[in-house]
Amino acid sequence: MTVPASSFHHPSSRRAVLGVIVSQFPELHETFIARELAALRDGGVPCRIYSMKRCRDRIVHPEAQTLRERVTDVAWDDVSVWLRAAVMAVNHPLKACRALGWVLRHHAWPLGMLAKALSVWVQSMVLAAMMRRDGVTHVHAHWATMPTT
Repeated sequence: MTVPASSFHHPSSRRAVLGVIVSQFPELHETFIARELAALRDGGVPCRIYSMKRCRDRIVHPEAQTLRERVTDVAWDDVSVWLRAAVMAVNHPLKACRALGWVLRHHAWPLGMLAKALSVWVQSMVLAAMMRRDGVTHVHAHWATMPTT
């Protein structure tokens, strides 16, 4: 389905930008995500793709390759993500602690889930700044799993 960009409205005067959070992009066995994002692009919907893991696939589907310039990695194993998150936590300690409290209340057990949630907490601080920088006005988390934390 093609969604015309004019169907997105935002109270401000600027044009709406869709931010799509995915676990990994591109991912060879999830070509439907690439097709959906390509359809949005072809329909004129401005969007940015934020990947929570770096693509490790050796083969990239051609349709996904056409979207690579829209992808920003916010990988948990990227030291710069952790450093930027630390700076943000120092600059905005109340917001960081409030978000951390939510993570601890909702994902404290089992410990494996807590470790993932803490990693996503770090990534989300950086992701928020990136989305603000990119002018994202609408957010969609594809495959509603840990990225929606």
